[in-house]
Amino acid sequence: PFEQKRCSSTRRALAAGQRFCSNGSWGAMGFAACTLGGSAFGVWTMIYCNALRKAPYFHRPWEHVLAAGFFAYLANRTSTLSDFLGERLDAGVMEQLKQNQGKFDEKYKAILGEKGYKKIFG
Repeated sequence: PFEQKRCSSTRRALAAGQRFCSNGSWGAMGFAACTLGGSAFGVWTMIYCNALRKAPYFHRPWEHVLAAGFFAYLANRTSTLSDFLGERLDAGVMEQLKQNQGKFDEKYKAILGEKGYKKIFG
């Protein structure tokens, strides 16, 4: 997944025939932001659980490490899944537009305008 950098602006990339971003960005949130956010959420979840039990905040610190790792992984997978599903949705919409091009040419021209129609259908 690190070599396959996902593009957050998939419509423009699909229209240009590109699969990944040219600038090499890692999507909307980024790897570091997902990791830090997920880790912080995991640690604070464990601190909150210990506070509810009226135990010391860092009681059993190995649980904090496991929670930080789990939530960091979960945040990264969620970001990757979001980018993947966005690309699949855009590809499906473009495929449907191409299939229905002959049937609904006049409707597409009315909705998209002449410039938008030429941009999508070339």
